[in-house]
Amino acid sequence: RKDKEVVLAAVRHNGLALAFADKSLRKHKEVVLAAVQVNSRALDYADETVRSDRGVVLAAAQHTSSVLEYIDKSFRKDKALILAAVQQHGGALKFADVTLRKDKDVVLAAVQQRGGALEYADETLRNDEEVVHAAVHAGALEYGDNSLRKDKNVVLAAVRKDGEALKYADETLRKDKQVVLAAIQNKSWALKYADISLRKDKEVVLTAVVPNGSALEYADETFRKDKEFVLAAAKRDGGILRWADESLHNDKDVVLAAVKQDGGALWWVDESLRKDKEVVLAAVQQNGYALTVADETFRKDKEIVLAAVQQCGCLLLFADETLRNDKEVVLAAVLQKGGALRWADESLRKDMDIVLAALKQDRGALAWADKSLPKDKEFVLAAVKQDGGMLMWADESLHKDKEVVLAAVRQTGFALALADESLRKDKEIVLAAVQMDIFADHYSYALRYALHNADVSFRKDKDVVLAAVKQDGGTLLWVDESLRKDKDVVLAAVQQNGYALTLADETFRKDKEVVLASVQQCGCL
Repeated sequence: RKDKEVVLAAVRHNGLALAFADKSLRKHKEVVLAAVQVNSRALDYADETVRSDRGVVLAAAQHTSSVLEYIDKSFRKDKALILAAVQQHGGALKFADVTLRKDKDVVLAAVQQRGGALEYADETLRNDEEVVHAAVHAGALEYGDNSLRKDKNVVLAAVRKDGEALKYADETLRKDKQVVLAAIQNKSWALKYADISLRKDKEVVLTAVVPNGSALEYADETFRKDKEFVLAAAKRDGGILRWADESLHNDKDVVLAAVKQDGGALWWVDESLRKDKEVVLAAVQQNGYALTVADETFRKDKEIVLAAVQQCGCLLLFADETLRNDKEVVLAAVLQKGGALRWADESLRKDMDIVLAALKQDRGALAWADKSLPKDKEFVLAAVKQDGGMLMWADESLHKDKEVVLAAVRQTGFALALADESLRKDKEIVLAAVQMDIFADHYSYALRYALHNADVSFRKDKDVVLAAVKQDGGTLLWVDESLRKDKDVVLAAVQQNGYALTLADETFRKDKEVVLASVQQCGCL
């Protein structure tokens, strides 16, 4: 903790590691700067002499404005420092001393970065033409007076920053096509603030509804009945059908365009077209849940149901009984959602292909499989190769089967906990378990327990222990005390997990090679 190289490595990884550095290094400018550049809160742990060092605080403020929350209040009166902060984020003006909230240079810099920062300025500057002009140009038109709200150039700049600013523009400019187009290009729903004359303008309305169909709600009613217009818009946003005139809910061209883009649009379709296979198929191919609002006759249609369950396997629930007994349909469903096995016909819950596919997607699907499968060695062997944790559900007799257990621990070291005690003494099985790649393991949180679950004799076996800590340094927790004093073992452990240093023999806390490896891995001193 007194070694500058070690501490620098730690704080560059995690700025808050400064909290654990020796007091002498908390006074060191280079170390403190390195820490606050990673996390501004690290300044809390710096020595008071450094926290009051203007150079350090200024450098920190240039890097992150949030440092203003943690500095001595006296610095909130430092103009250069506050300027550096507000140029990073205008909202930092709220931390400035009241005297600087009256300073035009500071306030201008803040509102140029974020117009809304004007709310933190002193009242005297909220009426300053130059300041307000800058804020408005940055999108905060609500702070402008009537003259600014009537100024086309000012309003154009504002709506290009924030389309909602159109709300505060003068009525004359809400009738200006250029201004309104600029606003809705930024935020399509700003159409609601446009003058009614422009809500009848095809170019304006199309610009708004193409990226966001719901903007049609604010358009003139004539557009909701205009087939050509709605058809063009529906190809970009099917949800526009909701806002279209009811006469178009029965128009196949419009409806097809809408459901191809958003299957959920079937909800707004006329009942007659919910019986049309072409429409329903297009809808479920885009959104399987469209099956739930389609005519019920389609629940017996294999092509429709297959398209739906490929989108969402749980929709097997809505399929006709005949299709819940169809292997192709059920397989497609469980591949998408393993739990869909719940709704399969009983005969298919015994089918190895179906059940294995379901388990691959969701191991919890075994709850819905036929109860004879956990005793079937062929099935269990295939299941544990896919997910070693499935050994948990196997018949007890298979927990003693070396072929099954070896296959399971090669897939996940966690499976060793499920093996019969006799096989926990088998070195081949134990080595296979501890060598499992922690990042490839479904049960990585439990991998370190592989050594714990092995016969205690292996905690003294250096081959086994080295293999274990190389995969998960935290395994050192279960290692015999004699090997916690072994540098090969400890170094391998901290290189994988820096926190393993806390489990090693205390003598290694003085070993620079081991400590450096630890802080480079986790940044914690």
